[in-house]
Amino acid sequence: MTGLTWAKLVILGLAAGGAYGISLLAVDYVEDRNGSEVRAALAAEGLDWAEASPDGMQIVLGGTAPDEAARFRALTVAGRTANPAHVRDHMEVAEPEDMPELTYEVEILRNGDSVLLHGLIPVGLDRSDDLVGSIRALMPGAEISDIVTESLAATPDGWTGAAAAGLKALTALPNVRVEITPGTVTVDGVAPEGPEGAGWAARFVSGLPEGIEAKVNLRQPRERLSPFLLRVSDDGSGVVLESCAAESGPDLDRIVAAVAAVDGRDTGSCRVALGAPDRNWPAAAEAAISALDGLGEGAITIADRTVTVLPGAAISPEALSAAGDALRQALPAGYRLSLMPVPVEGDDGELPRLSLSRSADGPVTLRGPLSSARDEAVLASLAAARFGADSLTRVISLGDDLPQGWDLRALAATEALSALSEGRVEMTPEAITVTGSSAQEDAVQAITAELRRTLGQEAVFSVDVAYAPPPPEQEAGPSPKACVEAVNGILLDDRIDFDPGSVELGKAGLETVDRIAEVLRGCPDVPMEIGGHTDSQGREEMNQLLSQARAEAVLQALAGRRVLTSQLTAKGYGESQPIADNGTEAGREANRRIAFRLVAPEERQAEAEASEEAGTDGSN
Repeated sequence: MTGLTWAKLVILGLAAGGAYGISLLAVDYVEDRNGSEVRAALAAEGLDWAEASPDGMQIVLGGTAPDEAARFRALTVAGRTANPAHVRDHMEVAEPEDMPELTYEVEILRNGDSVLLHGLIPVGLDRSDDLVGSIRALMPGAEISDIVTESLAATPDGWTGAAAAGLKALTALPNVRVEITPGTVTVDGVAPEGPEGAGWAARFVSGLPEGIEAKVNLRQPRERLSPFLLRVSDDGSGVVLESCAAESGPDLDRIVAAVAAVDGRDTGSCRVALGAPDRNWPAAAEAAISALDGLGEGAITIADRTVTVLPGAAISPEALSAAGDALRQALPAGYRLSLMPVPVEGDDGELPRLSLSRSADGPVTLRGPLSSARDEAVLASLAAARFGADSLTRVISLGDDLPQGWDLRALAATEALSALSEGRVEMTPEAITVTGSSAQEDAVQAITAELRRTLGQEAVFSVDVAYAPPPPEQEAGPSPKACVEAVNGILLDDRIDFDPGSVELGKAGLETVDRIAEVLRGCPDVPMEIGGHTDSQGREEMNQLLSQARAEAVLQALAGRRVLTSQLTAKGYGESQPIADNGTEAGREANRRIAFRLVAPEERQAEAEASEEAGTDGSN
């Protein structure tokens, strides 16, 4: 100890004690905050007899409840405020002078194959009254966790019928909340997809046992759009939001606010749906709306990550180039900009011109004059049938002095464009010019024959279309092992974290999912398992349920980013596979993780056989 004096040792000891004190203050702050929140919630419900004491991450409920129903209410209130897995029940129930009739009530939450029950139910001496056993029999493959209290008191009238109706809803709806009380069942969840969802609630209510009341609130599942589109136009009188899509209400609000910021008009045709290419979609929409306002006339379409600018005839090439440069700088990374040329008028500046274009990966555009709104509707219907309404952008004006047969020739030009993989069709009163490429070897002959048949032998047109064979099959992607290593490499740099007790992905987690999605799009045929893991705090059953929900949340987020999920599975392991010491905070943090692993073919076969066997057993 030549370099250490007693003074130095005293200073070091004080420093260590300060750090320890700060840690204690932080722990005390978290405990006090959790306890205060639960106590406030209990007081708001009039449960002043209940005591909430923090003990680490746990909340210990004490006090003497006036009856069993009050104790259950206190547990429910605390479970809504804190993580139910961290709530410990040390309450007592006062001995009543006259035993009141118990109020049976149970809440059942289902998320896919995960089911959670809590409440007060009959003990189920009769097999038909065994609610938990009935759920296990009806859903043999489900992960079921129950936090229920069973009573030997008599089963009240209406309970059995309400429970049967609740089980019917639980087994029919993958994402649902079912509340059962004597004579009443409440169903709140997501309706089935497709035609079955439209009349499900009516069929459910009509099939209820006599004397059972139902309250049904079903939300329609969000549709998935592909491609994800936004279209804005300006005919010189201001920006108009013709159509758009957004993945959430806040994203849609950003797009509508961007239109309002440039004094534009929203047609009200936007919708919330799944399928956005990434989290930067609202920012790309804002950049496009601002760019069109600066351009002054034309239209801008975003199809996934392809942004196409269609300038008006009055825009100079120099202005278009400057606007394109500014938009290219404003767009988020990964978005590709395509500038269509300024429309060219006839030599005398008076000749009408209809321009149609089709790009290999972008929208189809129709620009120019037609005789009437009826002719425009006919052309729009034909174009939508040939190219799909979501890929179509129209910049059409109406003119009274167009040549005879103009609108018929416009239909013929649209048919010609449909034979191209990419290219343009230019139509003037004198001639029709078709240029581009096609995957049809006889495209020139086919287009020529169709134009002759529709317009007659005297029609003037030229067809310059090259044969472009389909692209060769892509080379084999990376090996399965490389795919999994790439994904887990991302997770080493940026973990997918969840708030305690939560299954919602935060902003940082979604950005990590974006990076993983880029890798998985290049590994569509690689079977992988998304594993969810927790630390050892809380009940083992709740940890397993929580880990399963988190793994499924990642799987759903990847599906929303257009990743093929047929080869992906989600599985929760709870606290069963720790990689660090659960006795330390750092260890617990390491154990709370999402990890990908490669699934061997024989393992998938075994899972499939087990699933088939379970299905056979369930049918008997």
